[in-house]
Amino acid sequence: MKIQNKFNLYENGIKNIIPSKEITIFEFLDLLKSENKLVELIRLEQDKAKRDLLKQKLSYVTFAGCFTKRTKKALIKGSGFACFDIDDVENLDDIKQQIIKNKYTHCLFISPSGNGLKCIVKIPEVKSDEEYKQYWISIARHYDLDCNDEANKDISRACYL
Repeated sequence: MKIQNKFNLYENGIKNIIPSKEITIFEFLDLLKSENKLVELIRLEQDKAKRDLLKQKLSYVTFAGCFTKRTKKALIKGSGFACFDIDDVENLDDIKQQIIKNKYTHCLFISPSGNGLKCIVKIPEVKSDEEYKQYWISIARHYDLDCNDEANKDISRACYL
């Protein structure tokens, strides 16, 4: 049986930069499926500034690896995953179908705001932020999405649940 690659879960909001634990992609998907009242409030909030404040309270993960704290210099081990954040998508269903059909898409889910997507792609286990960026840029070119958030090419980038 293959050991599942792990990455960090950070609980209690974005200001917490110390990981709570390591989880697998399957544990992450179980968390994602569970009811989350805060996400419901975020999706109902019309004011972007208020919505952004609510999002800061969400738990999050660092898909690219495990860290002693959330900073690219504190990488312990790469996870073998890269995360792409597709923001403010007008034609969400069309983009979603396009990404799902791509053979490199490992998993895909709707962002907490409800108007974006998070795409997870398998990559080799990297040893540095520089190496991660090389894979991230190459995959971003492959997907060729105008609304892809470039900030996600940082190996320690947070992804809200």
